[in-house]
Amino acid sequence: PHAPCDVGNNPDSLLTTWRRWVDAYNPDVVVYVARGETFDQEVGGQWQNLGQSSFDGYLANRFRQAVAVLGSKGAAVVLAATPYYDSGSAPTGGPWPEDDPTRVQIDNATMRTVATSTPAAANGSRVYVFDLNAAVSPQGRYSPTVGPVNVRCADGVHFTQSGGIFVGLKLAPELAALGLAHASATPGGAWPGPLPPSTPTWFSNLPCQ
Repeated sequence: PHAPCDVGNNPDSLLTTWRRWVDAYNPDVVVYVARGETFDQEVGGQWQNLGQSSFDGYLANRFRQAVAVLGSKGAAVVLAATPYYDSGSAPTGGPWPEDDPTRVQIDNATMRTVATSTPAAANGSRVYVFDLNAAVSPQGRYSPTVGPVNVRCADGVHFTQSGGIFVGLKLAPELAALGLAHASATPGGAWPGPLPPSTPTWFSNLPCQ
């Protein structure tokens, strides 16, 4: 709800913020994970959504702009595939539109298309997709658990602490491998001040326990 995600009337302000962060921190790897693509969005004064050709094209272009900024100093850019969600019933009695599995599938197909069609940049940056959906959605549908691990909160959206560990153990080795070349060639910038806590302050308010 706040900056940099609240872009007001200037959608490019998010890219401007990301560019400033990349210039300051010179990251080895950047991970993009979000849910916003699956929501209805107002574009050019009209509400649109995934599955409409105009919005699908708009989203693909936004992803291309994003990876160009995030990889502008040579970092590997990892797009985390959107997982399935089950956030309950909308006021109409049916599921929320953003929980539609078809939207998730289109979103992830768009990420893969962008990743495969984006050539390695002159600075060595490349784009990858981490299949977060496959990792946490057994049998190709939403599930609060993966085997014995409770991975999702009761809100059907957020990850539990055990789910975060489950995903992190799969993702962290890949990130370390992807970042080695850039880390050796171009030492990273400094993070300003202390690192944020690994568990955000609002986590205890979620229905995750």
